Amino acid sequence: MKKILYIFLIVVFSFFSCKKEKHEYHKITFEVTFLNNPSNGSSNFIDITCSPRYVEKIPTIDRFNIPKIWRYEYLYLEKGQKVYFYVAGQLSYYFELRVYIDGVETSYARIKVDDYTYYASWVEESRGLNDKPNESVIEFIY
Repeated sequence: MKKILYIFLIVVFSFFSCKKEKHEYHKITFEVTFLNNPSNGSSNFIDITCSPRYVEKIPTIDRFNIPKIWRYEYLYLEKGQKVYFYVAGQLSYYFELRVYIDGVETSYARIKVDDYTYYASWVEESRGLNDKPNESVIEFIY
């Protein structure tokens, strides 16, 4: 009977003394700085896609009232998550993409959209974490 009691105590003790895995969350900030907007009368459609993001708060931008700087923050970034940031402008946009993790710039890309070909863009400069530095997107696993 003593052996059963000792085994039971060891199992109970080890169960309660096990270190629980703690989730470590980070704040990620997606930022677009518009260096140039299409001129009046030009096609100015623009879409923003970023991940991770809140399901109930989809990032959008008003193409008729484009701010100088646009930001979106997500507070629950975890290690191993895929980070994806893409801005699709139809014509003549010129902008910088930045990704910050816990307030530190992690990725940067300066992108120019063609004046004559819809959604054709190229990267003028890129630095930091990015698995696709030659494409108009910031993408990496954190």
